[in-house]
Parts: sequence; structure tokens; C-alpha cells
Amino acid sequence: MSVDSITIEHLMSVLQPGVENAITMADIQRRMGLPPQNTSERARSLVKAAIEDHNYLICTGPQGVWLPETKADVDAYVASLQIRIRGIQNRITALRAGLLIRSDFC
Repeated sequence: MSVDSITIEHLMSVLQPGVENAITMADIQRRMGLPPQNTSERARSLVKAAIEDHNYLICTGPQGVWLPETKADVDAYVASLQIRIRGIQNRITALRAGLLIRSDFC
């Protein structure tokens, strides 16, 4: 799904600085006039593209989506992503170990 810079700019106009101003993916879709979806796939795609393809500083979490106000905000968000990576890696390691010890599972 390609994302043009006008759409990214529209996304950036919807987001506000500070975690206290975080908005949900569903709110992003509604404020941008995008059709509602149960998974908010379009909003997630836009946030991903803004960060990965356009280098915008955007934070996401249980509170929603927001713009960081300081470098410390970005550092804290990066640290939370690294914790998630470690958790996912631990789950992968445990599943692989389970396959090795469970001879009844092919």
C-alpha cells in the first residue's frame, strides 16, 4: 500500500505532542476521514510509513499515538520497543525449546 506525502502530512496534522494527548488508531482514521475498520489497518499503515519511510518521530503505546516532546520521550519509547523485542525473542526461544523436548509433536 503506497502512502503519499500529502496523506502523511494529514496524519501529522492530526497527531498532537505529549502522551497526555495520545489518540487511538480509530480516532486517527475518523479524524482523517478514512473508512472505519475493526483493525485500523489504514491508520497503522500510515503511522508505520511516517516513521519508517519519512523519519517522523511518532510514539505509540497503550495510550494511543502521539508526538514526542523531547529526546527523552523518544529514548523512553525506543526502550519500550527493545523490551518488546526481548519478550518476543524469549517466546520464540521457549517455543523452539518446546519443540525439541516434546517428541510427540511433529
